[in-house]
Amino acid sequence: MLGACPLVAAQVLCDDARVSLTRAVQVSLGVAGIALGVLAYQVQIESLGPFTTPARALAIVAVGLSFLLAGLIAWSRKPANRVGPLMVAAGLALLVRQLRYGHDPVVFTLFFALGHVGYALVGHSVLAYPSGRISDRYERALVTVGYAVVLVFPLAVLLFYDGPRPLIEFPTSRESLFVLAGDDGVVQALQKAFVVVFYGVLATTFIALVVRRLVHATPRGRRILAPLLLFAIALALRAVYECVSVFVDQRVAHVYLFWWQIIAFIALPLALLAGLLRARLARVHVSELVVHLEQTPVEGIRDELAEALDDRTLEVGLWLPERREYVDAAGGAFTVPDDGPARAVTRIEHDGEPLAVLVHDPSLRDEPKLVEAV
Repeated sequence: MLGACPLVAAQVLCDDARVSLTRAVQVSLGVAGIALGVLAYQVQIESLGPFTTPARALAIVAVGLSFLLAGLIAWSRKPANRVGPLMVAAGLALLVRQLRYGHDPVVFTLFFALGHVGYALVGHSVLAYPSGRISDRYERALVTVGYAVVLVFPLAVLLFYDGPRPLIEFPTSRESLFVLAGDDGVVQALQKAFVVVFYGVLATTFIALVVRRLVHATPRGRRILAPLLLFAIALALRAVYECVSVFVDQRVAHVYLFWWQIIAFIALPLALLAGLLRARLARVHVSELVVHLEQTPVEGIRDELAEALDDRTLEVGLWLPERREYVDAAGGAFTVPDDGPARAVTRIEHDGEPLAVLVHDPSLRDEPKLVEAV
């Protein structure tokens, strides 16, 4: 036992060091993000000329900062969940994207090549919500294809772009360091093909997968997945904006569609953050409820727990040692179903002895600490 003490102490020190390092990284990323926001604003104002205004430039920076700050808060509150770090990466990538408008050939080439990665990271963040993992094979495939598209198409454009006329969304021409064979026709075709593939085919597929997940979710699951519906709206607005800008008239896109998609993309990270913190606030409610349950009649326990867990379908079985079975509030036998995709089963024990069983919505599997708080 004494020999184990140094190991425990060492583990505690390692955990403390890890937490301190994570906080230092988060603070550094926050400071870097703010500096990037200032730089992104300046680059837009100085390089885009009539293509932007101070309000538009500030709005674009606000989108990146909203993802960054919401992601940092989510990361600090739920460090084991990957949604926070993914939102941080998305925010930084959206800010860095604006540097592609710079006139320096190195800066332009590098950040044009990476300019659309931020939107792929946004999609990854949304599909990983709320658990931090993407378990569906179709969603994983979509994310993989999305990253490939945002990396391959810009690189292909750079290989054929030698600057005879400006790229789409650029007021003047730039110099690509990757050019192999200048061909303006290929460049224009590649840019339009990217919009069709990314904002047409992949965006439509994404929205279809979001709708599919909402349709298959339980009522509680749909409430948790509400931010996905917001993203579907934001993505649809962005897709319309890009298509109108490229194929119809940039002025129409800038005047009528720009602010709608900006509002949606600023609201999205806030909605994701609220959804992630909802479970944390619920755990506080459950912890307070445990004390309150001591004065709650047996028949009221189920309603109290259902409200705390936000699960109206919750069923509670109480263990009776003398009968060696679970019973409901009325004292009748309680049949425990199999744990499966339709209903989840959580058994509550103390010192190896059963106390109760909860039959609940399967979406609570993604919030084990909330159930454990009971």
